[in-house]
Amino acid sequence: MGKNNTTKGTKKKTAPKNKAQAKVQVKLSDLIFKKFEVWKPAELFAPTLDIQIFPDAPPFVSGTDTREIERIRTLLFNKYEFTFDMEKALAELAALEKAEAERIAREKAEAERIAREKAEAEI
Repeated sequence: MGKNNTTKGTKKKTAPKNKAQAKVQVKLSDLIFKKFEVWKPAELFAPTLDIQIFPDAPPFVSGTDTREIERIRTLLFNKYEFTFDMEKALAELAALEKAEAERIAREKAEAERIAREKAEAEI
C-alpha cells in the first residue's frame, strides 16, 4: 500500500513568471500621503439653452359675435367686493319679502274680482 506522502498536504510554491505578477509591499503611510493629480476634463460642460415655445391657450370664450364676447369678458373681469353688511342685507331681505307679500295680495284680489264678475255674469 504504497502511498506517496510527499505530495499530500503540501503545495509547491512557484515563482511569478514576470515582474507584474510579483506582489509589491506598500506601506500604509505611503498610501495615506500619496498625492494624486487633479483631473480636469478637456472641455467643460456647458448646458444648451433650449427655449421651448409653448403654444397659446385657446380662447376662453369662443364665438363669432364680438359684442357677446366682449360682454362675457367684462363679466369675467369684473371686480367684486366681498364685504358683507348684515344690516343692509336684512333690509334688502325685508324689502323683498314685503314686495312678495304685496304681489301675492294683488294676485289674490285679482282672483277675487274675476270670481265676483263671473258670479255676477251667471245671475
